[in-house]
Amino acid sequence: MAGLLSEPVPMEQALSATFRRWAREPFHTLKANCAFSVLDYAEAVTGRRADPDPRQLFQALKIDGPMLGACFSVIEGLGWARVDEERRGDVGLVQLADGLTACICAAPQVGQSLPSWVARRPRGFASLPVTAEMVWRAPCLRS
Repeated sequence: MAGLLSEPVPMEQALSATFRRWAREPFHTLKANCAFSVLDYAEAVTGRRADPDPRQLFQALKIDGPMLGACFSVIEGLGWARVDEERRGDVGLVQLADGLTACICAAPQVGQSLPSWVARRPRGFASLPVTAEMVWRAPCLRS
């Protein structure tokens, strides 16, 4: 279930604002981690607030087991749908050295090059050429 947040923000505007915020604001395990930071972006693009707000329910950073299920229900509750091929602006779960991480697609796969996913890190963000385990697209971005 999702509550009304505001008018949806155009995807390119939301991407720019999100990456600028990640570059300047400190990472915080319980408040500004990768999952909650991607959720902020997902809410801005749809103009909806996740309800119940997982930021109030979860105190963990790792996205495995119950947290993985929570990602499904929260993102899909905002109207995002699973897709097979990523596009710029999609959100996804990417396998990194420290486990599954919530990311935003900055660029889709082109030819032999892997897609570029951006993850929030303790200092700013990292752009990673990887294939996502799962990808979701906002309802306003679906073709």
